[in-house]
Amino acid sequence: MTTAGSFGSTAQGQESAGLPVPDRRTLNDYRLLVFGTDEYRRIAFVCECDDPSCGRSVILNRFEYEDLRREDKPVLFHAHSVHPRAEPLTTPQTAENDH
Repeated sequence: MTTAGSFGSTAQGQESAGLPVPDRRTLNDYRLLVFGTDEYRRIAFVCECDDPSCGRSVILNRFEYEDLRREDKPVLFHAHSVHPRAEPLTTPQTAENDH
């Protein structure tokens, strides 16, 4: 059984003991399915930061988790981050207004 603390000990996409290790987002989606039946139950999700050794948990209820997913945001422990996307997040019109 994999725990939040030991999940990060193997880099995402690598195999552990011959078994594929799911990416953290998939793991969190599964945790929601298993533990998210009660709307306000607090669930320990795995931090989805860039550090493959991160084992931090983020405690959210179903609504908070679904809000992050609706906004296409990762679950992150305080002050952890992911690399920005390669494509720009602003439109050319927005970029012109910033100058």
